[in-house]
Amino acid sequence: MDRHSITPSMIEAWKGDAAGMQEKQLRQFAARRAIELGYGGIAFVSEALGINRKTIKLGIEEIKADDLHKIHGRIRKDGGGRNSVSDNFALHIAELNRKNGWNLGDNFYKSVDFIMTDYAYGDASARGVFTRAKPNMLVEIFQDKYGFKTSEATFRRVLEELGYSLQRNQKLEQVGAQHPKRNDQFEYRKTLMQETLKNDLPLLSIDTKAKVKVGLFASNGREWRKVGDPRKAFDHDFPFKFKDIYPEGFHDFTEELMNRYAVACPNGVYCLNNNQAYVSVGMDHDTAEFAANTLRQWYSRMGKTQFPNAKVLVILCDGGGSNRAIGYTWKLEIAKLVRELKLDYIQIFHHPPGTSKWDPIEHRLWSVISIHWMGQLLDSFETIRGFIESTTTKTGLKVLCDLDYGVYPTEQMKKKAAKLNNIDQVELDAQVQFERIAKLEYLHEDPDLRKWNYIIRSA
Repeated sequence: MDRHSITPSMIEAWKGDAAGMQEKQLRQFAARRAIELGYGGIAFVSEALGINRKTIKLGIEEIKADDLHKIHGRIRKDGGGRNSVSDNFALHIAELNRKNGWNLGDNFYKSVDFIMTDYAYGDASARGVFTRAKPNMLVEIFQDKYGFKTSEATFRRVLEELGYSLQRNQKLEQVGAQHPKRNDQFEYRKTLMQETLKNDLPLLSIDTKAKVKVGLFASNGREWRKVGDPRKAFDHDFPFKFKDIYPEGFHDFTEELMNRYAVACPNGVYCLNNNQAYVSVGMDHDTAEFAANTLRQWYSRMGKTQFPNAKVLVILCDGGGSNRAIGYTWKLEIAKLVRELKLDYIQIFHHPPGTSKWDPIEHRLWSVISIHWMGQLLDSFETIRGFIESTTTKTGLKVLCDLDYGVYPTEQMKKKAAKLNNIDQVELDAQVQFERIAKLEYLHEDPDLRKWNYIIRSA
């Protein structure tokens, strides 16, 4: 074979064979092609494969010396390759110490760790000291301090080897002191849940999710889309009114209601018996009446068919908001439900202060919904309902969702309206109304635990 018989297709075949080869394997491959071509082969192969002539000559010498490439052997000879960054840093520091009479430590890893602890977490009020721990900034600080330049990639690798990682803030510090009876209440919850599920009684976890502004607002998260075609959101997060989103009207809203801000208030009921949930998307205030109506709709849409013989409901909820443990507003709405649904009683379990994040609905429903609509534009109430109803999990979560168009005034608003209309304030007192229609049975003698655990029956 001579170089004049080599066609372009043969050269392309060479390049395909050479792709992915290690350096010793590649130079010996090129050397063999050059040997096959004879005189002028080295120059020809060098130009064809883009390999230096000296490299091809080295490959020929290795072949003649029977120093052939081995699949599992070393690529370079012992001592070959560049010095490690640690060795270069030690040489650099030794030179600095010699010239300036210093006594700086020459351990690269300890120096990086010092930068992280001394600079990345400094005093934010001290100008020029505090910086966020970002590798590109820390590389500059490292170079300014030691006069040694290293790459951001190297710095990231060393940080990982030192045990550093990117971490989010975690909400682990409780605001205020932990309630002394918190563990007692959770021990009771464990027993309550086991007995309720064993007796096949409906065990429900209820809560209200954080309110959601409706409109073309940017949300956290990403989704797969064609390059250069992101969903377009508003550059500001000012809330919109109903009339802005629904210029032709919405449901049977009056002009007054159309002038309110469009904010969705999802309230949910999660059933621990069957991993199913019902969500009501409200458009007004998060009140006890709204929460009770969600329970009512759950019973109508799911509960009475799933538990046709149940005369008791067991409810887990937090101790504040629309279902607060103190006062009678929430208890009154539950009492109305007991009478309306013709139940024997409803048992209520309130979580202690600061522990609502352990309510089952939080991590079995709300967190899944949040993940499901990440990166999406919640531009209408119908869109929100669609995302909620299409939420599912590998464990078979099923969710039904309705829009609640009702108006739910707060207690302050009711009192203000009563005063304007000369209505007796006593008639609005929740405790007075409750005692007329229901009985309250506490399940504990302890003054703290009794307010978190009780049964409501019809009078």
